[in-house]
Parts: sequence; structure tokens; C-alpha cells
Amino acid sequence: MLDFLLLPPYFFNFVNRAMKKLIIVTSILFIAVIAAAVFYFSNIHKDNRDQGKLLNHIPEDALFISSFQNDKSFFDIFSDYEAVNSLLGKENENRLSYLYEHFLQSDAFGELLARQRIYLSFHPQSGDSLDWLISIPFAQKTSTKEATSLLTKIENISLSDVDSIPNCFNVTLKNFGGDLYIGFRQDAAVLSFSKELVVASLDENAAHLSPHLVEKIQTNRQKAASNLLTLYLNQGQLLPTIQQMMSRKTGNVLNILKGWKGMTSLNLNYKSDAIMFSGPSDLDSARNMYLGLFAQQQAVPQTIKRAAPENTASFVSFALSDYTLFHAGLVQLLKNRKQLDGMNQQFAHIRTNQKVDIDSTFIPLWDNEFAYLELNTREQIGILKIKDRATFDSIIPHLSTSLQDSIYRMDNSNLLYYSFGDPLVDFQRPYFIVLDDYYICANTQSTLQHYRQNYRQHKLLGTMAEYIEFDNMQAHKANISFFLHNANAGNNLRRNLKSNVFKRYDNEDDYGFKRFYGLSIQLSGYNGAFFTNLYAKYIPSDQQAKKTVWDFNVNGPLSVPPAVLQYNDTSKFILAQTDNGQLYALNNNGKQLWRATLSGPALGQIQQLADRSIVLTTKEKLYRFWADGKPLPGFPVELKPAASYGATIVEQGEELRIYIPAGEHILAYDGKGQTLDGWRDKTVSGNILFDLKTATLADVKYVIAMTDIGKAYFFNFNGGLVGLNEDATGAHFNNRFGLELVDNDPSRSRVITSDTSGNIKSFFFDNKQLRKRIASWGSTHFFDAQNIAGDSIPEFVVLDRRHLYVYNNADSSLIYDHSFNQDITDRPQFFAQNNKRQLVGIASGSERLLYLFEEDGSPVKGFPVNGLPNFYFGRLKNDGGRYLLCATNERTLSAYRF
Repeated sequence: MLDFLLLPPYFFNFVNRAMKKLIIVTSILFIAVIAAAVFYFSNIHKDNRDQGKLLNHIPEDALFISSFQNDKSFFDIFSDYEAVNSLLGKENENRLSYLYEHFLQSDAFGELLARQRIYLSFHPQSGDSLDWLISIPFAQKTSTKEATSLLTKIENISLSDVDSIPNCFNVTLKNFGGDLYIGFRQDAAVLSFSKELVVASLDENAAHLSPHLVEKIQTNRQKAASNLLTLYLNQGQLLPTIQQMMSRKTGNVLNILKGWKGMTSLNLNYKSDAIMFSGPSDLDSARNMYLGLFAQQQAVPQTIKRAAPENTASFVSFALSDYTLFHAGLVQLLKNRKQLDGMNQQFAHIRTNQKVDIDSTFIPLWDNEFAYLELNTREQIGILKIKDRATFDSIIPHLSTSLQDSIYRMDNSNLLYYSFGDPLVDFQRPYFIVLDDYYICANTQSTLQHYRQNYRQHKLLGTMAEYIEFDNMQAHKANISFFLHNANAGNNLRRNLKSNVFKRYDNEDDYGFKRFYGLSIQLSGYNGAFFTNLYAKYIPSDQQAKKTVWDFNVNGPLSVPPAVLQYNDTSKFILAQTDNGQLYALNNNGKQLWRATLSGPALGQIQQLADRSIVLTTKEKLYRFWADGKPLPGFPVELKPAASYGATIVEQGEELRIYIPAGEHILAYDGKGQTLDGWRDKTVSGNILFDLKTATLADVKYVIAMTDIGKAYFFNFNGGLVGLNEDATGAHFNNRFGLELVDNDPSRSRVITSDTSGNIKSFFFDNKQLRKRIASWGSTHFFDAQNIAGDSIPEFVVLDRRHLYVYNNADSSLIYDHSFNQDITDRPQFFAQNNKRQLVGIASGSERLLYLFEEDGSPVKGFPVNGLPNFYFGRLKNDGGRYLLCATNERTLSAYRF
């Protein structure tokens, strides 16, 4: 297991054990918040005192060191930090409020401690605790006698000397219980509930922080003076502390932390629903350790996490910018460990008997990524990315034995260890399968069988909406990423943590540890060291986006997006149709108003007119009915020939015109369902693409049709052909077209679409044409010209397999792009907002995920959401919220409020 990923629960246990003892006397509230939140506190303001004197007396086994200023504004920043309160627990939160009022702001210490910088350090103690030590400078020279006198002025405490230890006192806290130890040195005090820590700090002969670490902390404080909070990690104490918290021996993967010394400085990046820190990490003497191999790499995109199954409890993934450099360093490391000679003898045997040279033939098979995973079943999996599948398939049979069900087993040990090092040492002669460009290995065949089933059914971590939201917080590029899935790891934590550590972690009545979705730590090569990012995603109590407001059984998949329409003067209602022709009318609380059976699925959009009547087109019929479901006279209309897409409607006062594409024909009706004069037997050359468009330019009212053979037809409202603009290249078209109308000028206004070769084609009203090629897109790409930014010029929206691109119309520059895990087979949807902007909606049917993007490409907060294609996003009630209406399975329509 990735035992080092269990670090946060340990810290929570350390923190809350200390919190039970309760810190008193100086800056208690801030200290408690730090202790509970673990990573939260450091320098905010620059002071002029020499802090080295305080740091020099902190015992050397400190794991964390943080500093903060005794300032009310500092506390105010975190008073509403829900993630902090969740970790503190209800009882401690109440106690801390009392302590803040009666001690930190007391008359006795107010002047002496005002705006002083305080250092808080955490130290591993016997058992499974992490006790803290507070080092506090006084604002002015203060003798031990004077400081002791101030303590006696605080109510409900008693003070006594500690035998044979000069300047050390025991403070009994009558209201809460527990003994606090305080030691005084020149112009400063040290405090802890651990007598050993106070004594060690006062003892000049005890081992304290090295001058090297002290210097780094002071230097970093000067560089990071403007950062809100900073935490210093003493890397040399990390592995011993983790091992102390385990109920069993740690696994081999943890060996990558051996020998890691130096310091990590993590600065807080404030986010209300997450803990996010970033900053540099030293290597110091660790250049001969495995971890040091990655410091010489540059951060690169990490994609192998997409292959992690949905029941992943934890993983560590690795990515390399230069595999050759990495492997050369690994070979030297194996030589230093005196393991290389034995491997070379083994490789010579393979070269003789199996005719494969490991260095020249086997090693080049690998690409630049690999990962080690533990599942919620406690099974372990290794995933290695293959560089050239065809070459791999020709070589790997010489090094493995084929078993049943397309599962193989390596014939020789150490090959994966020699390829990538320590994280794969547990896979000596593993079983493996090959899926796409991934080599998947495990120590049992059943593990691989289960994995393959999940992979083929797209039951992967990267298809889960919650993980995608988490992943969006992370850096796109890194060299090493650790991830812990809180819920999936529950049973593994129970097994690996000491019982009292897990008991506190599992306590949901008082604490909110389980409301953290997951933890991630990323390391990226940075000038021969690392840049570190830490993320812990919290689920706030008011996050309602993932909880349905209501659900309704529709007995089948949706055939079109739900339509939200006006029912009366005060309320809206919903029309949702399934692919079996059933049309459901629901009120905005999800209750059925009526139901009807239509001739088939609706085509295009369900539309509402100014009189609140509704127009809907199926392949066979044109419907017009009232909000209560009653049809208007003359409807439905039988469509011959059959419609190929939904209706385009023009309302001009009392006059209503309905235009419907029908393959090579155009059908046109008035508001009573009668055929319009001039439109009988109206045909075009080629099949009409999607809907018809209407426009008015220079007093001419146009009906526009675009066909799949590249012909743009411009009719007037009476059916007369005003213009025909024909593509002469022989290109084929299968996308929707958009309109750009400029200054009422036909010579500058145009129809815009793309052909299957990926060219953007413009057909101007005055018969000019323009062809532009922005990028290389596949023949099945989706193209739309839609107004994303809210101005008068549409943007170009292109969806090409698993890539979404939005381009500026004027200069073809890329506004934003987004990559998905799987190919997208449904066209984008667009949702108009009040400011004339449109949000881009994408449905990944294979993953059952819905995405929604703002105009700058950022996800709408709360997205992606698990759901099926054909969805609605917008207003539903007059409550200021926006709603998502979507099918959560093939039979259920659900509403979410955002």
C-alpha cells in the first residue's frame, strides 16, 4: 500500500490529541486552529525581531514548524473556514472560542504579546502522538518573575515549579483539566503539554534544529513575507513519523522517502472548499536516493491516472521528461546498492537463452509514465505506459509465458524493478495484461480479470465526476503524484492505522474527516530539487449541486433535451420526451401535469411561442398545443415528405410562419397548419443540414438552407429563390451552420460551417466565398458558430473526438480548449444566459458525465455531473438558482439546483 498517503489521518490524530489537552496562555486560538487544520499557519507580517534565537531552541525532531502573528485579523480570516471547523470538532470549537476571549485577549497578556510572531512545532512522541511546542517572544524585556506574575492574574489556573528544572513551571487548567508546562528563557517563553519538549528546549546541551534548517526558515520568511500562511516540513522526520503511526510494517513503496532530508516550505493558496499549499522542497543529501532521480526531470502532463479503476484507494504515478536520463541514474543507483552485478548476470542469461538484450531491446519498450495503485480490496496493481504497441507485442512473448484468458506471466524477475525502480519492486514475476497502450501487472490473475472488466466498461476513476472536479484543482504537469481517495481507502486505513488513530478518524459525530474527498501531493522537478503542491478537497455542507432536488420516472431514455417553458404568469413547467414517443409535462417540483403519446421522438428543439402555445416536430407530424396539452385547431399536421429536423418559427405580430426541413424539401405552414403559398413542392439539391435559418438584411427577409453537398440557398419569405452560393470544391458537409450578420450588409454577412476535411467555409449573401483552415480536425468533428462571449460576433466551437476547442472568429486564435478522457459522440449543447452569453455543454455518454463551460473555458462550479446526454441548464423557479435537468439513468429524470 502507499502508506505515506495515510499521512493526513495521522496528522489529524496528532492534532486532536493535542487539542484534547488544550493549549492555554498565549495565542491559544491560533495554535488550536493550526493544530486542527494541520497545514495552515505561517508568516503573515514581517517583524524586526531576531527569530533565530527562538528557532535555535526547538528540538531537532520537529516534523512541522509554523509561525503566525498574534493578530485578530488573522483569526477572522479563518473563523468561517468550514474545513477547519470540521477538523476541530464541535467540542473543541466551543472551547477555543472561550480560550480566545479569556486568554489571548486578556488584560494580563494583551500588551506583552500583541502582534508578536509565535512559532509552533510538532514533535513525534512515544505511542502514536505528535505533541507540540510553542515558542513565544515577548514584546519587551520580561523577567521570569514578571512573566510568572502575569500568569497568576489569569483566573482558574494554578502554578507550581517543576522539580530540579530552573525556570520551568506546571500550569494546571482547572476548567478543562490537563497540565501545561511553561519554560522561560530570555525575553521568551516555551509551552507544551509535554514536559519532555519544554525541558529539551530549555536544555542548552540537548539536540536542537540544525543551523542549516534555521537559516532556511529565516530565509524563506523573508522571501514569502506576502504569503498568507506558510508551513515548514522537516523532511528527515517524515518517514519515521509515518512508521510510528502504523499498526504494521510499512510497504516497500515507502522506501522512496528514505534519506530525504532538508525542508519543504508550503504556502497556502486560499480556497474555501479545499486545502491547497505549494512551495519548494529541498533535496540536500538525497541526491543518491531514488527520489532524487526525478529532481533532474522537468514536469510533464500526467495521463496514466486515466487508467486507474474507480475503486482505487490510493496511487502514486510517475512521469518523466527524459526516460534515458532517468534510467541512467537508476542504473547508477542500483550499482551503488550493489545490486547491478547480479542483475547483469541475469540479463546475460536472458540474452543467451531468450535472445533478448534487456538494455537495447526491452528497456526502449517503455514510455515515460508508470504508476503503483492499491484498490479498496487491498489488491495492488502496476500500470506502465508502452511506447510502441506493435514492437512491444513482438518482443514481450520472448520474456513471458502465455496463460489463459489473454493473461501472461513474466519469466524473469527484476525486469520491472530494473526498468523503473523502487515503486515496482513488489512485482518480481507478475502476471500481466495489455490494454491499449498500458501494461497492467499484478501478483494474482483474478486482480487482472477484475481490472480488465472495469476498464472495458469505463468504470475508471477518471470518469467519476467527483474525481474530475478534484483533478481540476491539481497542476496539469508534475513528475510524481500521490493520491488518496478518502472513501475508497476507508477499509485500508482501518487495517493499517493503529486502532486509536483510526477511531478518531472514523468519528463522524464530532469531526468531519470523511467530508474530505481526497488528498493529493505532487512533486515536480525544479532546479535540481522539487516544487511541491498539496491538495485536500473538502465537501462543504451547503454544496447542493450533487444532490437531486427531485427525481421522476420517465420509463425510457430522453430523446431530446428537456424544455423549460412558461406555464402561466407565475410559474414554469417542463416538457421531457423519451425515445418511445412519450411526452411528459411536469411542474417545476417534478410532479406530472399530463402525459401524451406522440408519433415519434421530437426533432430539434421544443419551442414556445409568444402566446405560450408550443410547437414540436416529429418525423411524421407537426404539433401545436397549449401548456395544458390541448391541441390547437388544425393540429397535428401530417408531414409529407417526412421531416428531417425541427421547425424554424417566425412570428410577426399576428402572422406565424413555420418552416420545416424535410430532406431535399422545405415545408412551410401558417399558424393554422395550412401550407404557405409559394412553398408547395419546394426542393433543393442535396439533403438539408439540420434546421433552417431566417434573417433580415437590407429589407429582404431570408429563409436559408444549407445542404450536405455545399449549397447555400437564400429564399425570401414567399418562397422565391434570392440567391444560391455553391461550393465548387466537391467537399462534403455534415455540420450545423451559423449566421454572422454585419451592419445590415449582405456583402459582409455570411453563412458559416465546416466541411468534413476540416475547412471552415463562409458563404456570403452576395455570393462570395471564403475558406479557412485553422487546425487539422477529423472528418467526424462537430462544428458550431455560436455566440459564447456575449457580443455580436459568433465564436467557432469545434469538438473533435475527445478535444473541445473554442476559437476567436476574427483572428482564429484559440480562446480555450479542453481534453476529455473518452471520445465524445454527442454534439455540443448551448445554453443562453441573461447577458447573451452561451455556456457550452458536453455530454460524454460512455462515461455518463455532463460538462458545462464558462466563456473562458473554466468549468461551471459543480460540474462535471454524472448524467446522460440531452440535458437542460438554466432557470426553473424564481428563486435565483439555476437548475440542471438530466437523466441520471435510462429511466429517471433528475433536477439539481446550482
